[in-house]
Amino acid sequence: MNKQTIITILLALVAMVGQAQEKEHDGTYSTDPLIEKLAIIAEIVRDHYVDSIPTDTIVARAVQGILNGLDPYSHYDDAPKSKVKQEFMAGSTEGVGISIIVMDSTPVVAGVIPDSPAEKAGLHMGDQILAIDGKNVSGDVQKAYDAAGLLVGTTGSKVKLTVQRGTGTKPISIAIERGRIPLNSIITAYMLTDTIGYIRFDNFTHTTHNDVVATLKDMKAKGMRALILDLSMNFGGLSESVRQLAGEFLNEGDTIETVRGRGACLTGTQCVQGQGIFRQGRMAVIVSGFTHSAAELLAAALQDHNRATIIGWQTGGKGTVTSVFGLPDGSTLTLATARYYTPSGRCIQKPYGAYANTNSHDWGIIPDEQVYPNLNVHTQYYYDINGTDLFLLNHLHYWPGLARDTRKRFFHSSTHWRKDIDNFITHYEVPDSQLNALIDEAHRQGITPADDAELKRSIPMLRLVLKSLVAFSLWGEPARFYVENTADEMQQRVVEVLAQPLMQKKKEVPSNNFNYPDVGQKFRDFSVVNDGKTTRLSDYVGRGQYVLVDFWASWCAPCRHDIPVLITAYEKYKDNGLIVLGVAVNEKPQYSLLFAKQMKIPYPLMLNAQHKSIEDAYGFTGIPHTILFAPDGTILARGLRGKDIDKKLKEIFNDNK
Repeated sequence: MNKQTIITILLALVAMVGQAQEKEHDGTYSTDPLIEKLAIIAEIVRDHYVDSIPTDTIVARAVQGILNGLDPYSHYDDAPKSKVKQEFMAGSTEGVGISIIVMDSTPVVAGVIPDSPAEKAGLHMGDQILAIDGKNVSGDVQKAYDAAGLLVGTTGSKVKLTVQRGTGTKPISIAIERGRIPLNSIITAYMLTDTIGYIRFDNFTHTTHNDVVATLKDMKAKGMRALILDLSMNFGGLSESVRQLAGEFLNEGDTIETVRGRGACLTGTQCVQGQGIFRQGRMAVIVSGFTHSAAELLAAALQDHNRATIIGWQTGGKGTVTSVFGLPDGSTLTLATARYYTPSGRCIQKPYGAYANTNSHDWGIIPDEQVYPNLNVHTQYYYDINGTDLFLLNHLHYWPGLARDTRKRFFHSSTHWRKDIDNFITHYEVPDSQLNALIDEAHRQGITPADDAELKRSIPMLRLVLKSLVAFSLWGEPARFYVENTADEMQQRVVEVLAQPLMQKKKEVPSNNFNYPDVGQKFRDFSVVNDGKTTRLSDYVGRGQYVLVDFWASWCAPCRHDIPVLITAYEKYKDNGLIVLGVAVNEKPQYSLLFAKQMKIPYPLMLNAQHKSIEDAYGFTGIPHTILFAPDGTILARGLRGKDIDKKLKEIFNDNK
């Protein structure tokens, strides 16, 4: 690779800033002495460093150097990863259309995509794959994991599987011709009641608009007059898909968003055009801290136009537009190129990096009805198990022995499962032996409850998930979510809200002229009362020691991520004069104490702090939020997260380890 080639690559990574999303580059670049300098350095390292380093490694490190510290969203993907992402966003891919899981050193079919080549060929969930094109993939863990790679192939190519269906049965041979696999962006959709429809989708792809419109037409034909959109686990996607979908719910001419970037093509206002399919019925949107980006854009537009009631907890706060630039070798650069603003003028971007210390009043979408996960149901022990394959492995092991009797008792119609499901929910019980096997296997994998009380609180949810998987095997994905949602307090609240008159909300464009204490300014005191005892921030801050104050809530997933970092900081620097203080924001004391016990927080806590008082004192509504105070009470930093906390403390305490 010569210098000119290296220059071309580096220019491709640097000079494309400001181009519109998905706009192709013409392949020509003007030379720049500073960028040529990068190429010369890369060439010197390649030719003269004591150890041989491949050029692609040098370029990859240069890319990371350019992108590191810009923002949390700009990143580089190599060609293989880019291809997978592009296929996903396009709404289809190539292959056979199954997911597999390794069970007892054998690949087992964990799911079959509807209308895929695998479904058409007759593969079933639970089928054990013994061989692929005559090559044994069973009995050896590594061979079992290699099975997924053997199933990959282009449209029209064929693959032959040897599978065993059930214990003690004779293996059968199934031939599959690979093809295009539709990836419906909708996770599940069903009629919750005779008049309320429920739709959940977790990404915005090229097919999302068409998928949702087709589902809405079907639901309207069944009598739907109100709609629940579940965006609680939606991490975003294509903004164009959001604009299309917003037009189905908002009136023509309504503003969807305003985008402000450096280039003219990245600045402007998007408004609804044409006729929408659902502009009159009641709507509710479920959000959470896992709702990001494009999903926040849709929720904000519906909230600002008073079209839907937003229910849940504060969203993730990604208000940055990212553009994807294709590079000559098939890799891609994803770069933050603009910020978007909601119809009322809000920028929902959560502060990060250099912006973390600005006077940001709030970020994310604040729901109209704030409903948080119930810690007495969704315990940390349940979350730990749910983050593994243990539920599915347990179900695949027990289902063959339960299937015949369960189908006889509960399965009457695959197309009208809503007629059977209530009877199933009422009368089906997960066998104790199956539940105990799940708990035992989790224990073998190092997943244990904090104590017997947490195990007891977790059991109803463990049973419910196992029960929902039985519903999945009987009727498919919608039935599974229907069963799980029966215990979802958030969805129950949504149904209650939809039955109430729609409240008219006043639209306001928030001011950016706030006067909250920032870096270099003195702290503002506030107090908390628990059991008649008043605790003040001034009991800790301004008394000659560094104080790291963390504002958290027990329902907050990012809080769970940051607190171990804070615990480590406390243990590491407490002898150096560091105080760590936890402030539980907008929580009931019993929930805060339970959360603190689960997280094993060793430092002092201020419980049951009122959100309004802290907002008035420091000007933020989003949590977690961490502030570092100097010994004299001035603010050294605010908005620190994760590794930034450790980095800042190392600077203060001259810790070079």
